[in-house]
Amino acid sequence: MSVNLHRLTREIIIIGAGSWANKIAIDIREYLSDFRTKVIAARQILALEKPELEVLVSKSIIWIATKPTLQLDLLEKFIDFENKIIIEKPISTTMGEVSRFRKLLGDAKFQIYVSEPWTHSELWMTAKPIFLEGVKSIDIERFGKNQREY
Repeated sequence: MSVNLHRLTREIIIIGAGSWANKIAIDIREYLSDFRTKVIAARQILALEKPELEVLVSKSIIWIATKPTLQLDLLEKFIDFENKIIIEKPISTTMGEVSRFRKLLGDAKFQIYVSEPWTHSELWMTAKPIFLEGVKSIDIERFGKNQREY
């Protein structure tokens, strides 16, 4: 009996070109050193045809760390793939994006996860039932010296 070592590959593809994507890659390399990481810009992924994309991500976990609109464009690109996909907050910034996200979840073959810090946050626990029911509005106040890149 032989073992297909390629199936045992532990790889995370981080999509995004900003500082947050790079921070995720650094943390994975430090704390999950048995995983290989690749950081690729969202626009590079969006430019790929389906066969090229399939080869690139076939046995990988995908971690999307981009702006909400690009995140949704990427999820649409991956709709027929069965990968595990981790998404970052904010998932959306408009009601249109919320609707688009909900539709994608219904149509997708992939498994989606919210970035781990958010799965335990009080905000996510409060927001999750709202997303399941249908969001009417979200008000967010942002404090601190670090501002978003977008």
